[in-house]
Amino acid sequence: MLNEWNHYNASSGKFVCAVPGVYYFTYDITLANKHLAIGLLHNGQYKIRTFDENTGNHDVASGSTVLQLQQSDQVWLQIFYAEQNGLFFDPFWTDSTFTGFLLYADQEYLNEADRKANA
Repeated sequence: MLNEWNHYNASSGKFVCAVPGVYYFTYDITLANKHLAIGLLHNGQYKIRTFDENTGNHDVASGSTVLQLQQSDQVWLQIFYAEQNGLFFDPFWTDSTFTGFLLYADQEYLNEADRKANA
């Protein structure tokens, strides 16, 4: 797992924004033998939801979005129908991914950081 600057908290499963700006998030979740209803939340509000009706084989549920984040904003994945939890887990097979990265930082934040660095 790549977690530069430790903005992703593996214990909570949440990304916590340290640098305000525009971020890209994507997920690919492997499911097995059941349906999966999962969504991406930003500060507790669903931004996208994915429902995948499993046909008896392994399948992948995917989603992606672009979000404007402020410092301390949180982004995470959450199953929204517990009975639809076909999430596949195998500690030796890391097939599901949750990815987020900064596209560009907020200009005011960069200007302030530059002023502090040159003070």
